[in-house]
Amino acid sequence: MRDYAEFVGPDIMERFTEVLRFSLVGIATACIFFGLIFLFTFFGFKNFGATIISYVTAISFQYMAHSVFTFKRDPKNRSQLKKFLLVNFSGLMISILVIDVWGNITNIDRQWSAVIVVVVLPAFNYVAFSFWAFAGETVSRLRREE
Repeated sequence: MRDYAEFVGPDIMERFTEVLRFSLVGIATACIFFGLIFLFTFFGFKNFGATIISYVTAISFQYMAHSVFTFKRDPKNRSQLKKFLLVNFSGLMISILVIDVWGNITNIDRQWSAVIVVVVLPAFNYVAFSFWAFAGETVSRLRREE
């Protein structure tokens, strides 16, 4: 019986493992974001500032983890960082709209609004990160060519 990686091809297996790494980082990022929203709400901070602090903390972790672990890129790359920040600024706007605007209009608890954000943003982020922000050669591939 042939090895599964050989059967489906290296490109598909490489993409699959990238999606798996992306998912692991995403789960950790979501836990950080959701956990902070929950803690702020528990201690009575139900405002715009609490959402921003939670989001900035989560995306700081996310950038380093995606750079090094998911996409194997140099985290010091300024162009990559700018693109990452632009993608995440879009995500922040979505988060604010869902948690602080839509959540208040519909009277949904902040924790449930945060769950909606945690479900919607991963698909948007994967496409934007893999095909734009972190596109290019991996650090290991560049080192091999030197």
